[in-house]
Amino acid sequence: MTPFQQFRLWVRRAPNTQRVPAGIAVLVVVGLLIWVIVPSGGSGGSTTSNPTGATVAAYPSTPPSPAPKPSSCTNPSGTLTGVTSSQIKLGVIVVNITGLASNAQFGILPVTQQKAGFQAIINAINTSGGVDCRQIVPDFITANPADTSDLQQVCLKVVSDGDFAAVDSGAFAAFPIVDCFGEHRVPYFGGYLLPASEMNKFYPYLFELNSVDTVYHDTIAGLVRLGFFKPANGYQKLGVLYQDCHPEIHAETTKWLAEAGVPASTIVNFDVGCPSAFTSSVVLEQAILKFKKAGVTNMTEFGGVGDFPTFTKLAQAQNFRPKYGLPDDSLITTSYGTQAPDAQNIANAYAITASRDGEERTPGMTQTPASVTCSNLLGTSVYKLPAAAGNACDQMWMFAAAVDHAPTLSRESLAGGLKAAGSVIFSYPQGPNDFAIGNKVTYGGQYWRTTQFHESCQCWQVIDQTFRPSAQ
Repeated sequence: MTPFQQFRLWVRRAPNTQRVPAGIAVLVVVGLLIWVIVPSGGSGGSTTSNPTGATVAAYPSTPPSPAPKPSSCTNPSGTLTGVTSSQIKLGVIVVNITGLASNAQFGILPVTQQKAGFQAIINAINTSGGVDCRQIVPDFITANPADTSDLQQVCLKVVSDGDFAAVDSGAFAAFPIVDCFGEHRVPYFGGYLLPASEMNKFYPYLFELNSVDTVYHDTIAGLVRLGFFKPANGYQKLGVLYQDCHPEIHAETTKWLAEAGVPASTIVNFDVGCPSAFTSSVVLEQAILKFKKAGVTNMTEFGGVGDFPTFTKLAQAQNFRPKYGLPDDSLITTSYGTQAPDAQNIANAYAITASRDGEERTPGMTQTPASVTCSNLLGTSVYKLPAAAGNACDQMWMFAAAVDHAPTLSRESLAGGLKAAGSVIFSYPQGPNDFAIGNKVTYGGQYWRTTQFHESCQCWQVIDQTFRPSAQ
């Protein structure tokens, strides 16, 4: 796990009272995380409910085909911020860590390279006619994710600059910081994970590539399909390691496990609290001791991916080797480098993922056409760039689809535009999506598939290439 990814995980999970100002935050994080930086390389359905509670009718086994781009253009009624008859001004936020650290130390691309990537993608969209017959004009703004006051100012700058919307390469990894965009009614297209409840709260202004709720819901569904909870496969007790920074998430996962038929009497929970950075080794050792005494045979985590490397190293040292079934809440992309989980301890572990992560290391798998397109635009294979580099293509394509299919040109209509588009064909690392499955769906990740960790290559590989809908 790179230090920047670790920091983002901390920022996203830490409660408000523990999010410290810039200087102190960087000191704490850099002091804890002096590690080697290794970028990632290398049929019909039925009526059900999705993780947000929205009713889903006849969920398809494959995502809908994207709606064709409308041939006519729309015009706003009256003056619309950031929009003229020929242009749409878009705030493009790129990461620029300053002060006690730099982008290079955190394993992310230099500002100039981030800008060049976004510009290449924007140029391609503009060459093909732009969005709603208008050319996208980027307003590049740098943001320091280690400085909460800077992030607040960046949001306010997007507002004062008169940008129609904002696309973020990864600086805003947390709420309530990202709430600023919703409060000012500026559409925000993020590149990470947010709870669906947060996006619903500020609907229709917050857009993400995935939601935490969907990831955890689909993990349980995927593990059921694998027979992970069957006594015939060795299941006796399930150890659940979780943080309580956001209690509603644990309540949801507990409910979904019950609905999946996992007896509550076989579940052993361990709450590590809400640490300001990462859970201490002492606490993790207590968790391992509790699981061993309880006879835990299978393990998962919800919200503790940042603690997972340490947990597995301690578990291996204590001869605790459960069968792991895990959510890919950044797990796969953060499994490489000196802070990788203990390979022997997690041998044959399953990870349920909504992304294409794992295919870059799976023999016989190649880039999809969309991934090839993105690679060509960025000048390097998305398989060889840092994990989230391909997100720039996905975010821009998502924004373009929302604008092009909106019933009217307005900030409030983009969510309706995405729903009308149905689906956006994403590049690696993102998987298929369906924005038309229910109400207030402003995030992707509606499909999942299974990966497994192989000790021989110390890597995750796709073992079932089929993307299955969240309903299954």
